[in-house]
Amino acid sequence: MKKLTFLISMLFIISTFANAQLFVGGSFGFNTISGHTEAGNNENEKTRETTFSLQPKAGIFLSDVFMIGAGVGLSFSNEKTPGDPEVINRESSFSLSPFARYYALKFGEFSVFAQGQLTLSTGSTETESGGTTTNGPTINMISLSATPGIAYNIGDMIQLEAYINGFNFGISQHTEKMEIAGTETKDVTNRFGFGANLNNIVSPAWITVGAIIRL
Repeated sequence: MKKLTFLISMLFIISTFANAQLFVGGSFGFNTISGHTEAGNNENEKTRETTFSLQPKAGIFLSDVFMIGAGVGLSFSNEKTPGDPEVINRESSFSLSPFARYYALKFGEFSVFAQGQLTLSTGSTETESGGTTTNGPTINMISLSATPGIAYNIGDMIQLEAYINGFNFGISQHTEKMEIAGTETKDVTNRFGFGANLNNIVSPAWITVGAIIRL
């Protein structure tokens, strides 16, 4: 009986995923800032900063109104400050963000959705000066958030999506660990909040627009 139940469950899962539609999206970024100042015959280099970020996401539409997926985030930054000695600050972070989305209303190619997301992230910092490297705090965070949004289908493959950041709900825990004089210290901050902000609806921060590609 147990084997039959397991077999039926596996067949149901396989048939569900076989009929599901995949999607991909995400972002990529590279940026560098440098320069110098001149005063007479003297030339001084400015602080040079280089950043790199990669945030792919993918998932599946389980039905016309429900989708699940996950995003991965990687970021690195390197900041060099000229001097004697030269000081180099490095930061790196990694995050994993599974999410689920429900399309509540549809009007032709437009639809209104609600998305819930769990984010797990970790990051570290270090400073190098005069050949000596000092490790900074390790920062871990876990958060749960819910955000409404609007989507618009452009053909069968591309869907534009806009997250309405003016309405929000979130729970998070921020933990910062560091070793001082051989003793590990931990700083934990818990946050909870919800609300609506209709004062700046024309601000770029109020709405975030992106797109996903259906495969």
